[in-house]
Amino acid sequence: MDARRIFTALGALFLALAMAACSSIPTPQERDALAQDIAARGNLQRHDIDTSVYPLAAWQRLTAPGKPLRVYIEGDGFAWRTRHDPSPDPTPTDPVALRLAAADDAPNVAYLARPCQYRRGGECSVADWTDERFAPRIIDSYNQALDALAASAHSSGFELVGFSGGANVAGLLAARRRDVLNLRSVAGDIDNRAFLDLHRLSAMPRSLDMADEAQKLAALPQIHFTGAKDRIVQRAVADSFRAKAGDDNCIAVREVAGAEHEKGWVAQWPELLRAAPACKTRGENGR
Repeated sequence: MDARRIFTALGALFLALAMAACSSIPTPQERDALAQDIAARGNLQRHDIDTSVYPLAAWQRLTAPGKPLRVYIEGDGFAWRTRHDPSPDPTPTDPVALRLAAADDAPNVAYLARPCQYRRGGECSVADWTDERFAPRIIDSYNQALDALAASAHSSGFELVGFSGGANVAGLLAARRRDVLNLRSVAGDIDNRAFLDLHRLSAMPRSLDMADEAQKLAALPQIHFTGAKDRIVQRAVADSFRAKAGDDNCIAVREVAGAEHEKGWVAQWPELLRAAPACKTRGENGR
């Protein structure tokens, strides 16, 4: 089935809600300017990373060589312009993960956009931000990006933070690497199959799902923040992922009062960061 007719993207759900309240979408240039302003306020400098698959837009603040590097991975962005038609440019209208990175005062912080966000060229196709947005080749590009960051920062390991669909990317990376120290997600699509089933959306056979790696990830300290008012990625998605990891796991799920899918996170982020991921039994992972 043509990707233009498949309603699978997380961005499509958010767009349907957002368009009811907002009749105009910022231009790509306005979205670029917003990102640059957010990054500047967090002292993040743009240094894009070349991979064998795609160049990835990236912003960094690396001030403590040898210390861990916290890497933020953006959500799906402006993937759809209507409920059935993909956007020609997936650059986010409001880059939540970039806002979180800018609010993080850790000495080593990096932000990675998703493929084709903040970059415009012939290497991209619509499938890269719709039904193939978690394809193996795309996850490979992030693996290469982390290798490049590790070399430039001389880091002792990564702390990964994924927002929305970026959480699935982060989890898939954590399952493939030995240098990931912990994992956080914010409104994260950490069980893509559960998310699609919840909203009765089409399957994504060309994409990977971190929930398939749940048992492999079970021993990694991680905390998944869900918004109490999030109508898009509901807590049931995180609970489904945790259930697939088995009883003996290091997975915490925390519901954040007042948070919606894209709103209510940034102001609370410094406090939420203090809830460091750590191993807990399932009985301790309460609401």
